[in-house]
Amino acid sequence: MYEIQYLVSETILPVQDIVEYARGLKNFFQLIDVSALISEEQLIFATERLERIRNLARIRSKPLLLLCLVSGEHQIKNAITKAGIRPDTRSAVCLYESKNTMIDFLRMFDCFKVSKDPLLPSTSPERDAELFGKMVSSQLRLVS
Repeated sequence: MYEIQYLVSETILPVQDIVEYARGLKNFFQLIDVSALISEEQLIFATERLERIRNLARIRSKPLLLLCLVSGEHQIKNAITKAGIRPDTRSAVCLYESKNTMIDFLRMFDCFKVSKDPLLPSTSPERDAELFGKMVSSQLRLVS
């Protein structure tokens, strides 16, 4: 599956440069603003759904499809607004396939530092049911 790396930043992020970098990759790479997430379980659920529906979904880009699933949105623009990084993002989670890509990314974008601690709880039972309901609803809209 995908590796997870928590990142922190104390500076304004060059979002457009980061997007262009990610678009040029051949392997999976997606940054998500931690403030859009409630738990690691949410990430795991979304990546499992991604692999199940990726050939059925209207959206062909796996990173964008993941943003839709994580955010519970079926429209790309809304998913990016809810879960994508912004210039003022201070903490992000990166899901990626290639360790070399992650190393290159950190070298190119020194605005990010690796967090030594997880930035999310492993689960959030009090909010999981509501969020997972939205994620499943989004999934149904993405494949119909």
